[in-house]
Amino acid sequence: MMNFKSITFFDVLLSCFLVSKAEKVEVVVEGATSIAQTDEDFICVTLGWWPTNKCDYDQCPWGQAGLFNLDLKNKILEKAIKFHPLRIRVGGSMQDQVVYNVRNNIENCKPFEKQDKGFLFGFSIGCLDMKRWDKLNEFFNQTRAKVTFGLNALIGRKESETEKTLWVGDWYSHNARDLMRYTISKGYKIDSYELGNELCGVGVSASIEAKQYAKDMATLKNLVKEMYPNPKTQAKVLGPGGFYDKKWFDTFLDASGHDVIDGVTHHIYNLGPGNNPDVVRRVQDPFFLTQIAQTFKDVSNAIDKFAPWSGAWVSESGGAYNSGGQLVSYTFAFGFCALLWHRVMGSKVLSVTHKGSPYLRVYSHCAKKESCIVEGTPLELSVSLEIPELKSKLVDGLKPISIVAHSIAFITIRDFNAPAFIILLSCFNSHCLNLLGLADPVVSGNATDKQALLEFKAKITGDQLNVMESWNSSIHFCQWHGVTCGRKHQRVTKLDLQSLKLSGSLSPHIGNMSFLRVLNLMDNSFYNQIPQEIGRLRRLETLYLTNNSISGEIPSNLSSCSKLTIVRMAGNLLTGEIPAFLGFLSNLKVLSFYNNSLRGSICWCCN
Repeated sequence: MMNFKSITFFDVLLSCFLVSKAEKVEVVVEGATSIAQTDEDFICVTLGWWPTNKCDYDQCPWGQAGLFNLDLKNKILEKAIKFHPLRIRVGGSMQDQVVYNVRNNIENCKPFEKQDKGFLFGFSIGCLDMKRWDKLNEFFNQTRAKVTFGLNALIGRKESETEKTLWVGDWYSHNARDLMRYTISKGYKIDSYELGNELCGVGVSASIEAKQYAKDMATLKNLVKEMYPNPKTQAKVLGPGGFYDKKWFDTFLDASGHDVIDGVTHHIYNLGPGNNPDVVRRVQDPFFLTQIAQTFKDVSNAIDKFAPWSGAWVSESGGAYNSGGQLVSYTFAFGFCALLWHRVMGSKVLSVTHKGSPYLRVYSHCAKKESCIVEGTPLELSVSLEIPELKSKLVDGLKPISIVAHSIAFITIRDFNAPAFIILLSCFNSHCLNLLGLADPVVSGNATDKQALLEFKAKITGDQLNVMESWNSSIHFCQWHGVTCGRKHQRVTKLDLQSLKLSGSLSPHIGNMSFLRVLNLMDNSFYNQIPQEIGRLRRLETLYLTNNSISGEIPSNLSSCSKLTIVRMAGNLLTGEIPAFLGFLSNLKVLSFYNNSLRGSICWCCN
């Protein structure tokens, strides 16, 4: 880790065209350490199966964009796909009506046909012949795309006679096996398989019960292991690829078994249907848009509790469903934003906050190689249909940067002694933004740890031995009582306050000490709950909390501390279930929970 400044401040002036009134906004970027990391193939697109005559709300936007009739020689399409690394998801609403004619045993194999009744979405079963599959894979190979293929999950099932939209019976995997065998024999690379589309919860046009889907996922996992025996090249297994429903997701993940699912996929269409007259307001309302954050938290919590070995994926997100809203979300604006994001935003995410107008959204990442700011230059294809070159525009950091209404700005801060970072500013109302001069970074690189320690101290309500008196600015924080730092980076690696007659609650800021390896608070009088932020201590190896008065449940995201070898929490007031994920922490050697009010068991055999 480089030595760098950890916090920088921006002043932003939010001004309205119609009123001579301005609001100052302060943006704070904490660069001491990253708080998350996105995959290299973070940008993902779905190629769907919809036919040309898929129409909604007096518009038929699909044209020749469906997989059966997509022009794979189209130069614009080829250039757009050459994002690299880019993930292409082959699937969507119609994937559960596609059969694969691998053995040439399907008579009259042809795409979907319009049907008045008896079929999902008003279309017949569609048949994929291997000639078309060959052409699609040639296209994927030429563009170096990473492919996720959505399998038909309704094969072998029948509609329930008692419950509308429910399909019952086991998944018939033979058609998928045939397709995998053919795909492997031709040398085509499939990164992952997703079973079904929007079949969870109440479903959209069809649904499957959670325990049945878990059983089918186990079948798919075994099939993938058989067809891809090499663990290094084995395709991933994804699901359920639908809208989050807490009861359904919890039941499915609990029943799916250890290490079955690699990615828990869900869909986001928080703007509602494309014909909703409220779409225009919703897409500009920050308070409405923020509501979806709870879904991300809920999915993450479910994974932490039931399947900590997997990850959360958004496998489809289109704003307004049914092909978007006219004059709102059916344009290429999102595509250009994705293009810019892919070119300039790195994978390491930095903490960023701002005080002021909610109509400003700010994101901060470490920069990807040479980044740029594009201001006032239209993004248009060249005469030869090439993606335009993104040229940097160097501006005076002490002068305002104007951002027009309904726009996105990518800004790189130069000469900031950090892993060069870039800021995305998004403004989605009728205001313009003026970004004022950049202030000097004000806090040293390891100040995050110092601040975390001070926040920890602030929660101490009893200190009979006056231990905390040494925690002051007269000496470096690495010399404070109980604190040990690494020699090279001066980051806190050990906090040992055992048997010091301390009382108080545990500050959530403890999760900011990202280099912490040992946390020993044994034999004190700490109370209240263990903060969820402890799950951010990815380097934590030893956790001693024995003989305190800590209450509540064991945090589910403790599973993120994969390097844990010793966990001692005996002699507290802990309640609830013992998290099953603890048995899957591969490095865990010692676990002590006695003298609490916990229930449940741990499957060490799964470790």
